[in-house]
Amino acid sequence: MAKSAFGGNTQYLAAYQTLPTQDGMALYSMIGHFLGPTGKDKAIRMTVDDVRTTRTFATRRVMLAQEQPDGTERSVMAITLDFVVSTGPSFIQFSLTPPVTAHHSDLPLYVDALDARVASGTMLPVVASTFRTVFDLITRTLDIKIPDDALMGQNVWGIEKWAQTSQVGRLLPKNPIPSVLTRAKTDLSNPPPPSDDSVPISSQSANASLLAFALDSALAFIPLTFSGSFMQDVSACGSLDFSLRVFSDKLDLNQWHMEEMWTISGGLGRTYSEGKLWSEDGKLVASMSQQSVMRPKEAKL
Repeated sequence: MAKSAFGGNTQYLAAYQTLPTQDGMALYSMIGHFLGPTGKDKAIRMTVDDVRTTRTFATRRVMLAQEQPDGTERSVMAITLDFVVSTGPSFIQFSLTPPVTAHHSDLPLYVDALDARVASGTMLPVVASTFRTVFDLITRTLDIKIPDDALMGQNVWGIEKWAQTSQVGRLLPKNPIPSVLTRAKTDLSNPPPPSDDSVPISSQSANASLLAFALDSALAFIPLTFSGSFMQDVSACGSLDFSLRVFSDKLDLNQWHMEEMWTISGGLGRTYSEGKLWSEDGKLVASMSQQSVMRPKEAKL
């Protein structure tokens, strides 16, 4: 397993620890750059700069740093977060329509669907166990259901590269049907009280944090999934930068949401992908774009 922490973790930290204390403030933008790998065995030091605080807006610039094995400290992420007070009705309201897909009530949890495929003899046990190992943090944090026509489900996020899928002819540069249904496992309406040395977590900050975590979760390697590959096929695969835009001031990640992801460009050792999240009533809640590094393995002589 990788020794580096999942990129969504650091976004998660920045989102919930910088929420302004003014009533009615909600996150609407988070833009950042990954500056280096974040280890899982060391604390992260956050420096928060109050760039702007007005009656309507608040802007925070956050630097995250971590001690290195040689005792020096290295910056691992730089993020700018913007918050705004809800201004009431808009002159115009509209939202991109979500793709039509199966309802969450008609689908099993994805981990249960994998177990069923193993039990039926249509999947090797190692495929299901690899998914649980690689994506352990995601499946411990989120309930996930995947429609039958989604390539991510059919090839197990790229792990089962040899799988026969229903999307022949829809691989890169075209985009497969990639919808994922998801919700939080933990009750975010009443987060647990903090320990003596941690920052209090409000329901609002918990939802904003998990939003960043969920949208970040697969964007870096989606080009591999869509091209019938997986992470062991490349020498490097990781996020370089991201931009999260939030279109709702009343987030509730305990309800089912539908995420659609697609990749748009690949070349020069980089990829560019986007993800969008809709609420169950069809409203666009947020979008995230990411540019990621993706390098081939060196050819063996």
